Amino acid sequence: MRYILLFIISCFFSINIFGTHIIGGDIHVEWTSANTYNIKLRLYRDDVNGLPTATMPTSVSVGVYQIGTNSQTAILTLPRTSLTYVNLGDPCYTPDQNVVHIEEGIFELSSVTIPNYSQGYYLQYENCCRNAVIDNLSVPDSYGISLYAEIPDPSIGQNSTPDFGIYPADAYLCVNNVKNFNFPVTESDGDSLVFSLVNPLDGQTVGGATLPGSGAYPYYPSCVWAPGYSLGNICGGSPAMSIDPITGVITAAPNQIGNFVFAVRVEEYRNGVKLGESRRELQYASLPCTVNNVPQIETPDTVIAFINGDSTCFDVRTYDSDNSVDLYLQISSNEFDVSGNYIQADFHSQSNNTQPCDFTLNMTDSWGDGWDGSGVDVMINGAVVVSNATITGASGSQTFPVSNGDVLSTSWNSSPTALFDTECSYNIQNNNGTIVGTGDYINNISNVIVSTCQSGLTNLDYYSDWNNSGNDITFPTLDSINGFVHGIGEIPMRFCWTPGCYDILQDYEMSIKAYSIGCAGADTSYKDVYISVQVPEGEAEAIPTVFTPNGDNNNDIYQLKGEYDECFDTLTIKIYNRWGQLVFESFDSFFEWDGKDIGGKNCPPGSYYVMVYGKSTGTYGSFGSKYVNGYREPQYLELDNFTIQLFR
Repeated sequence: MRYILLFIISCFFSINIFGTHIIGGDIHVEWTSANTYNIKLRLYRDDVNGLPTATMPTSVSVGVYQIGTNSQTAILTLPRTSLTYVNLGDPCYTPDQNVVHIEEGIFELSSVTIPNYSQGYYLQYENCCRNAVIDNLSVPDSYGISLYAEIPDPSIGQNSTPDFGIYPADAYLCVNNVKNFNFPVTESDGDSLVFSLVNPLDGQTVGGATLPGSGAYPYYPSCVWAPGYSLGNICGGSPAMSIDPITGVITAAPNQIGNFVFAVRVEEYRNGVKLGESRRELQYASLPCTVNNVPQIETPDTVIAFINGDSTCFDVRTYDSDNSVDLYLQISSNEFDVSGNYIQADFHSQSNNTQPCDFTLNMTDSWGDGWDGSGVDVMINGAVVVSNATITGASGSQTFPVSNGDVLSTSWNSSPTALFDTECSYNIQNNNGTIVGTGDYINNISNVIVSTCQSGLTNLDYYSDWNNSGNDITFPTLDSINGFVHGIGEIPMRFCWTPGCYDILQDYEMSIKAYSIGCAGADTSYKDVYISVQVPEGEAEAIPTVFTPNGDNNNDIYQLKGEYDECFDTLTIKIYNRWGQLVFESFDSFFEWDGKDIGGKNCPPGSYYVMVYGKSTGTYGSFGSKYVNGYREPQYLELDNFTIQLFR
């Protein structure tokens, strides 16, 4: 887009030539010899959202001030020694340079002499102003930035401040995704480091300079957070941004697209005494990243199975946050029969399966010099998915995912500095390359319905009462590839097992491996499940002497009460009527007598004689077991004959 550089316009902007573009930086002080240091300042500039006339300075002024008095010791002029653009991105996602484009300037001065002073010094550089696009500061373009570092009394000898290192390639946040990141901080003196998030510092000098601080540490005013934001809620979302004080790993999960300022402090300690600190101020964009998350495995850590004749069932589910990714699961065990105890899911239904597809926003400038801050929003179903897309040259494009049934529209954002919006136009192409809508600075695209993403029929299976929740789980039918179970987005599996007596007190291990294929290759998760086989412990309770098999469901069955041990109990029971006729016989400790004789006829009321013994007469029968330190202690029935009464 062309400029008419009128004299009055250039004069108006000249006082802010360095404003609204500095987004961060840090100061590093390197000890070289007694009272002699090298000073390095890194400065980061937003090449997209600041004033187009703002450029990286060719030199900066850094002040050296006494801690405690704020007296100026020196003002150092650091010439720029390097100017580069930061390459952002990873195999999954590269930020659009029309949205995020960071320039790094490095300024250095060697052999700086700093005299001894018992309280030490702080170094400061400031510039005004910050970007207006910042979401978490109140009136952000009214605040500047102060870069700050502290050093101890030079008389202590060797000591350099922690060095934050290069600007990392992943210097952006991902909306609605938890991101863990850190800086390549080094400490050359072997001191202990403590990391923390601190309030960003203000600085009011236009064009860049340095001024002494005042008041209490950190001697410069903090920027005021926008409503809803604070040091405890820097960028929104859950979990809130935090930093590990030992490792320096920062965790953040913003829930909206935007730009967020934060500051990291690294304090250095020697023998428990703080020597100094470095701070890095930053502005990170929160972007709709493509990420490759590690698949998750849901299953109990330990499964308890019982020797009681019943099956023990447990559910295993692995899933990926991208529900369209190819997912693979392998379950193995040297002891547990994985394939033999797997329960095939039941068929549920067929459904139309539509995968998301990519549409493309193509932007052009007929003059060839870019849109100069003007931009276009793309909305899906009313929600912005591409925010203020713009170009700096003749053309550019940006893709975004859609699904069948989505409704597309656009909205033009004209920049006050854009003098020739008439040169700007754009269109949207569908996944087949067909233009489905065109727009410009006057005409927006409205109500384009997506219908070209591929679709087909998918068989769905299900498990009922998943994880004993009472709810069913439905999923695309699984298949097998190279020894792995394969699914799309998730893989549920169920196992049911009836352990035998030889499994008593055994522990079996089942190993689970899950991986997904995403933009960064294969991400793999592992988990072990332990299956422990138990037996009910107990013994016979008081032997009943009366029962009433009259069909009222109360005391209709004569049996021993308590927990029996089906694997080890030995019991023979014989019941005789008063004439010595055998009416009931069993070799099962869990016997049940319903009051009928061997021929199936009801026995009359009266007294019945019971004989109980083990495998042979003269031995005690056993009912139930105790297990002490892994060894069984059988519970014996020492009564060998007694009388019971039958009433009807």
